[in-house]
Amino acid sequence: GNSNNGVCRPLDLSSTSTSVGSEVTFSTDSPTYIKAIGCGIGDEDKILVFYKANTSGKLHYRVGSPSNSGTNTTISFGSESTSIQGGASTGSPLWVDAAWDDSNNKVIVTWTDATSYKGYIRCGTITPASGTSITWDAVESEYANKAYHAHVVYNSWDNRGVAVYRDTDNSNYGTGRPFNPNASLPAR
Repeated sequence: GNSNNGVCRPLDLSSTSTSVGSEVTFSTDSPTYIKAIGCGIGDEDKILVFYKANTSGKLHYRVGSPSNSGTNTTISFGSESTSIQGGASTGSPLWVDAAWDDSNNKVIVTWTDATSYKGYIRCGTITPASGTSITWDAVESEYANKAYHAHVVYNSWDNRGVAVYRDTDNSNYGTGRPFNPNASLPAR
């Protein structure tokens, strides 16, 4: 076994075949609630992996850079971040999701706090100097009092994101809350 490590396998997709690269470990802390997204910043491709770290019980991330091609494809990850829960969200994260705002080169992350079930969202940019860390715009913003199974998507056609979730405070309706990642995040 791999001792419950968080691992990934890079894929090199071509029009005729798929090559699988070597297994790469991104966390040795038994991660859960894992969400990975790919993004491009100028001519650099990145992979962002968000996860709940077992030891802290909080949301962390790693930024990776893919290299080579075919079965030689690999990913080099930067250091594990400190918890990105910087303010109101005090419980462990549930239902983690992320999206990439390609118009503004921002990552958008949403999660539900396991203690309060409040929905939180946070936006940031990959730090140009390191290329392996994220500079957050502000502490997380609460967007829902009870946000179950939350997801986030970015729409480049109108430069806005939408957090979607099951609103248990509103008869369990499916709810969407639009926001502008460059402005203030959705206020309740």
